[in-house]
Amino acid sequence: MKPSLSAKSCLRSNCARSLVTALLALSHAVAAAEGPARPPMLGPPVLVSENNYTWLEGARWHRETGRLLFSDPHGDTLYELRSDGAVAVVLTPTRKANNLDLDLQGRLVACEITGRVSRYSLVDGSVVDAVSDYGGHTLQFPNDLAILADGTIFFTDSKLRRIFRIDPAGRLHGALPEGSGDAGMNGLALSPDQTILYATHTQAAELRAFAVIDSKRLEVPRLLAKTGKAPDGLCVDREGNIYVGTAEGVQVFSSSGKARGVLMLPGLGAKDRVTKCVFGGTDGRRGFSPGLIRIAQFDTWRTCHRPAHGRA
Repeated sequence: MKPSLSAKSCLRSNCARSLVTALLALSHAVAAAEGPARPPMLGPPVLVSENNYTWLEGARWHRETGRLLFSDPHGDTLYELRSDGAVAVVLTPTRKANNLDLDLQGRLVACEITGRVSRYSLVDGSVVDAVSDYGGHTLQFPNDLAILADGTIFFTDSKLRRIFRIDPAGRLHGALPEGSGDAGMNGLALSPDQTILYATHTQAAELRAFAVIDSKRLEVPRLLAKTGKAPDGLCVDREGNIYVGTAEGVQVFSSSGKARGVLMLPGLGAKDRVTKCVFGGTDGRRGFSPGLIRIAQFDTWRTCHRPAHGRA
């Protein structure tokens, strides 16, 4: 028995729907595999703070209070940006605190360019703990840091030109044997699974990747990507994309080093550059990027990577 005309139409319709469904599924799979060419943003970046800052650097979102902490090391001041847009002084002097993070106890950890890595109480501003020497040598210019889930701290010293490690007991070590590829590193950030430490090399305009072994040492790095001029601080989202502050804006790379676009920030002049990038906001989708004298923010579809200690 031959199918009726209506039955044939139904078969053709079902076939067409199946084909469309299959093509849509395929396109979504390809898009997921390749990723978008540019990071999706909910509108352009906007300027949120511009003041008589000297040189803005470290920034860290404080989730418990919903504020952005940021430093002006040459102005020797730690500030906060509140949810209503107001800026207030948190602490001064700070021994020129540069880049910031939060440890497992919620204390502020600061790289001080006067030669210390210190932990501050955010309740009264007192210094709880400080490290200032290594093997009889005084630290000279601690710059940026990244904290593992077990409390291990990796940090760079721009004048000693090495990456160091503070273990959970507070002891200071070299992260690699001297001359093993960590010379000249600047900004640091960890991959979501904490098996890779990303670092910028400002002079070489490179993004490099160090394998993290047992939370205790780093392997010789591999080149992940060439960046724009003067790469500095960086951050990572939950999908593993890397956001690098440069003189050209915030450059975005996949975890494999594929360039995904540039976020052009307002007011970025010829003598300015983005010194840091950090995620925050109530849903973790708001990015903050200090330049030398201003801070911009941008909203994305992506969610930030929250450290395992859950403090950012």
